[in-house]
Amino acid sequence: MMMMMMMMMIIIIIIIIITFTNKKAKTTYLIHIAVPNTHNLVKAISEKQSKYQELANEICAMWKQTTAQVVPIVMSSTGVIPKSLSQSLET
Repeated sequence: MMMMMMMMMIIIIIIIIITFTNKKAKTTYLIHIAVPNTHNLVKAISEKQSKYQELANEICAMWKQTTAQVVPIVMSSTGVIPKSLSQSLET
């Protein structure tokens, strides 16, 4: 019975990355949109921030940018929004 329940669980994670570049100011924004399960919400935010910070550093070097910021936008698949979303949107 337990095995059947585990097999029926479907895990859906949607990830979208949008890149905005201001060529005059030499600034790049990596807007990372993720829709994980509710119980993975806090973990997803911290993982994505650290994971994409390395990419931001590489973009600075490759595209000769002065700054590259990671803007994580995370909302759970059930509509739960973390408290850190408003801080991310102010960036």
